[in-house]
Order: sequence, then C-alpha cells, then structure tokens
Amino acid sequence: MKALGRLIVGMALGMALAAPAAPVARDDAFRAAESELPRFYPGAWTAADELPLYDLDGAVAAYAFIFERAAKRGAAAEAPAAFVARARAAVAAAGAEATGYETELRGEDRYATIVIAADDAEPPVLRCHLGLPGHVVRAANAAALAGRARSGGAWRVRRSLMLGFFDEAFVVEPAAGAGDALVVDLRTQAAVPEREARARAQLRKTAAAPDPERERLCAEAWQPYRAAKATAVIPLAAPAGAQGGTP
Repeated sequence: MKALGRLIVGMALGMALAAPAAPVARDDAFRAAESELPRFYPGAWTAADELPLYDLDGAVAAYAFIFERAAKRGAAAEAPAAFVARARAAVAAAGAEATGYETELRGEDRYATIVIAADDAEPPVLRCHLGLPGHVVRAANAAALAGRARSGGAWRVRRSLMLGFFDEAFVVEPAAGAGDALVVDLRTQAAVPEREARARAQLRKTAAAPDPERERLCAEAWQPYRAAKATAVIPLAAPAGAQGGTP
C-alpha cells in the first residue's frame, strides 16, 4: 500500500505517458473500486452509478464509480443525476443560479466517488472523495461556459474527459448538432476547439518520457484485482443524455 500511495500522490499529469499500456477491463476496475473505497471511507456502501471518463481520442481513460451509503439509500433508489437535478431546482427556487460548487449539489453525506484508471500504466486509484463527481454535478455549468465562450446558443455535454489529475473537462457541442465541438475545463475556465485540444495533447504525449519503474509498480498494483473474483458487479450504466456509450 505504501508503494501505491506514492504512486497516487505522484501521478500528476501521467495520463500522457508515451509507453504502451494494457487496458483494464471494466469489471476489474469495479473490483478495485469496491475493494479500495472502504479503505478511504469505512462503512457499508452500495454501488449507485458510474461514469466513463474519456481521453481526447475518444478512448476510456478512467471510470468514476459512484457509491451510496447503505443507510442513506431509500426504498426507491434515486439516480445521482436526478439528485443533482433536484438540488439545482431547489437552488433556482431560492432565487440563485447554481455554480456547481454548492454543498447541497454534491451530496457528501450520501455519496462517495472513486475514480479508477482504465489502463495499467496508472495506479488503480486516481481519485477518491466524498460526494458526487464534479463531472456529474457541474455538467450544466460546462454547457453554460461553452455558450459564453461562443456568444450564446444552446450547448450540451457530449462526454466527460479525464485529461489530468485535477481537471474537470468536457467535450461540449452545439445542441442543434451542427458546428465544432469545444473542450472546456471548469477549473481554468478555458474553452478550446476540440481539434486544437487534440493537437496540444499529441504534442505532450510525444514529449513524455517513459518511466519503466513506474510502469512496473503500476502493473503490480493491478494484479490483485485482475486475479480476484467480483463479489458484486453492476452493469455498465451509461450516463443520461449524450454522455454515455461509445463516442
């Protein structure tokens, strides 16, 4: 665990490593999530939903698994997206515009999120925190940012991105379906044409130096989850709207 901890802390922007990586099956990623979450936040948890996070080439880079505290789960399960929509409606009813950072939108007393890598060039756990993923809570804010960057119009999130350790990035496209897509990052408030973002990412990938020792440690960290049998596997849950599925 010490070696794994050092890898998590030192990951930074390791998504752009040039060395080839072996993909991690979704069920192996879920096994890692199910095993690791109680080490961060002890207690009884139930799988609630999941969100694939993509790279700029459209490949799955990570999985954000959402768990709900068993004690908080009602008889009629509420999807995380529905929870956020209800919370946003309450904020609007109070006469405010939701920024996406309101406590009541995150559900920290009810949910936990653990983000698991989709290839073994990264350590299994990339992020783990109480509350819903920022990609679920702030998708509407990403669409609004695209509208401001392009002087209006209706926009929608096509997919959620995993470009680095701290980003909350999305591919956002015109709701009418015509026009160029943007990559928006809510942490930096940047909105860049998707083609330009891909070109920048390719330059970073080309410049990245391989790290064989890091790759070895990451692959070793994945072995227990590839060998284990799942205690519970939930089906792949596509996010609502245009985010889910194969890009």
